[in-house]
Amino acid sequence: IIPAGITLTIDPGTVVKALPGTEIIVLPGGTLIANGTTASPVTFTTFDDYTVGGNTDFNQGISVPSPGEWGGIVVTGGTFTSNTNTIIRYVATTLSGSLGTSTTLYSTQVTSIAGTLIVPAGITLTIQPGAIIKLESGSGMDVQPGATLIANGTLAQPIYFTSSNDISIGGDTNNTGGAVAPAPGDWNSIILDGATVSLQHVQ
Repeated sequence: IIPAGITLTIDPGTVVKALPGTEIIVLPGGTLIANGTTASPVTFTTFDDYTVGGNTDFNQGISVPSPGEWGGIVVTGGTFTSNTNTIIRYVATTLSGSLGTSTTLYSTQVTSIAGTLIVPAGITLTIQPGAIIKLESGSGMDVQPGATLIANGTLAQPIYFTSSNDISIGGDTNNTGGAVAPAPGDWNSIILDGATVSLQHVQ
């Protein structure tokens, strides 16, 4: 937990590994700064991910990481500053409100959207092939004039936008055990209001 008045700065080249079920919470007035460089990115990942930072669980890669294994970075009114060289892997991330910086969503993460996610003018939201976006009930996206949405999947790795109740893709991210079945209209829409948009192989 990063409370009010506290700033946590993570230097380029740092690898942060999280145990399953853990998360980083940035409270109102708290600040998390994690700006990597091309040569030295900042990487947040799961403890089981031996592809970066080495085999930290000492089991020779027997434990295979999966998206949603840890809770990721939860910003509840605080500030999270990152860039395109900040990599967040194998995480269940929740986004809401207005994006304050250009953001990339990776194939190694499941992203939940609560409420309306706004991509304002001057901000680029890039969604990599294989990424899964789950929207909670009544949620949606508003990509405003002057903003950019790039969601270019591939035939082998499409990008998915689906209901948070859909456990067939990305697992049981809302921890209901599949008790609530997904249904048409669970989430609202993606509004592309005069923005620059590229969509390929998106379901």
